[in-house]
Amino acid sequence: MECLDVAATKWWGRHCTCVLNERYDMDDQHHILRLQDTFIYRRHLCLVFGLLSVNLYELIKQNQFRGLSVSLVRIFSAQLLDAICVLNEARIIHCDLKTENALLKNLETPTIKVIDIGSACHEQQTVYTYIQSRFYRSPEVLVGLPYSSSIDIWSVGCIAAELFLGLPLFPGSSKYNQLSCHHHTCFKFEIEKTSHEFFEVSHSFGSSAPKKLRLKSMETYSKEHGVIEQPSKRHYQETTLPDIVNSYAFSKKGMSQKEIEKETANGRSFINFLQGLLILNPIEGWSPHQAKLHPFINGEPFTGNFVPPMIPKKPTTAENSARLEPTLPGRTSKSRSSSLTSSISVPRIS
Repeated sequence: MECLDVAATKWWGRHCTCVLNERYDMDDQHHILRLQDTFIYRRHLCLVFGLLSVNLYELIKQNQFRGLSVSLVRIFSAQLLDAICVLNEARIIHCDLKTENALLKNLETPTIKVIDIGSACHEQQTVYTYIQSRFYRSPEVLVGLPYSSSIDIWSVGCIAAELFLGLPLFPGSSKYNQLSCHHHTCFKFEIEKTSHEFFEVSHSFGSSAPKKLRLKSMETYSKEHGVIEQPSKRHYQETTLPDIVNSYAFSKKGMSQKEIEKETANGRSFINFLQGLLILNPIEGWSPHQAKLHPFINGEPFTGNFVPPMIPKKPTTAENSARLEPTLPGRTSKSRSSSLTSSISVPRIS
């Protein structure tokens, strides 16, 4: 149960959850938190949800921050993408996807629920700039550019990497520090007023050459803003995404040549999957429907760089139906158990 100040929330979280439950996930098949009941207690709005288990961060912690098996990373990533597909249909951006906001239904099966819908916004009402938890915050939000539902895809990429690695991929301590974690390649952003807080125009030969942005040095940024920035915290010696993933090699002991080849292919597929989610230019990014077609998710053989097909947006039944005030579904609950943790650690991929 969650208690929120009525005046502060304006019932937004309740409204979003009810809309998702009643119009887009009526059969409870898409890993969206179910709202069971609401009531007012001492001028606070109390939201009642079904009983869930630990979140994905706690699951990683139980595994001593060594990361989860490839099979679990695949299962959880697919479920997160499935939830975002539903949010996209409802034109809702979650705005705070992270390992703490994905909870297991129980410890017997690897089924999750995405929670904290109260932080969400409508696609046409992206007025807030301080959104997303820092480790999972997209580049466009960090620099203050307009954002869209693509920020949720970036967060899923960060979550998938953390599930595999056991530690955050981008552990920044400030906005500048977070950008420096991202900035191993040049950002493909257009030059905007807000971008100049962190970026400067790199020198190019010829006036006709396109302007490019580069991240200001730590010394320049600290001097301009009167702060003392510290070097980026690094969990990994490697600097590129493929090298970071490949450094977590699987144990080949007792494996046949065929099994080794399969795990190696899984590694290449996972790297390509992450690269598709963590695209710096949001215009070039994948939709959740496209990401679900990646071989890492659907289990098809990985044959090379994945190019997602164009998927036109189709009107949903909910979009064509009358806009009725949602009602509350029936009350259910689940109890905790403790068997999933026995299978969270298996051989790594390379």
